[in-house]
Amino acid sequence: MIGALALPCLASAQVTLELDDEISLIALNGEALGINFFAKNRYDLEDGINQAVVRVGKLVRKTNGEFEKFNSSPMIITFKASNETVMLLADDTIETVAQAEQFNKKPYITVQAESGNAIVTQQELLPPSEGITRDYEKEVKRYNAKRNIILKQKTIETEFSSPIIVTEFSSPIAENEEPKAQTTLHKATDAELTSATMNLLQQGYLTLNETQRKQFLSWAVAQ
Repeated sequence: MIGALALPCLASAQVTLELDDEISLIALNGEALGINFFAKNRYDLEDGINQAVVRVGKLVRKTNGEFEKFNSSPMIITFKASNETVMLLADDTIETVAQAEQFNKKPYITVQAESGNAIVTQQELLPPSEGITRDYEKEVKRYNAKRNIILKQKTIETEFSSPIIVTEFSSPIAENEEPKAQTTLHKATDAELTSATMNLLQQGYLTLNETQRKQFLSWAVAQ
């Protein structure tokens, strides 16, 4: 009877990820989120290893007293938790352009559990891919492949598989493992990316009501 009562609790166990208002989520578990003007700051995830690519964004004060928008370099945060609410908190001491520039040299996000339990975590700047625009999904695949980090239901492109950087999140490497066939990826041109982005923006804007359009225009001006 005790075992039967415990089963529903185990089935419902999950990780809840909560983000500070000044933290933007770029990719989650290897999937880029794209442009989202009304992004939420709470996500339900599976227990185990999860991964978030984030940046800090806020208005900072210049020496003349005016303000400008600061966006930090993207960071990739890998953490392991079970049945926890994991909170990502931004540094609240960033108020000036000088402080923002100093922070961007070595950005850091506070990762803590709501329960107070210790969270096994690792965070680094996400190395950019070649080209003018960033391909976050490809960058995350390369990052994970070099560290042999395997996310659930994610395949690793072997073109990035060497050398291996072993971390506490790395999966065991089987001896005499046969290399997998490489996958050739299509790299979109700048024109293709610009056209696709504009189409998404136009379609999204037309679906908004009057209040949401005002919110979008305010957001766009702030960028």
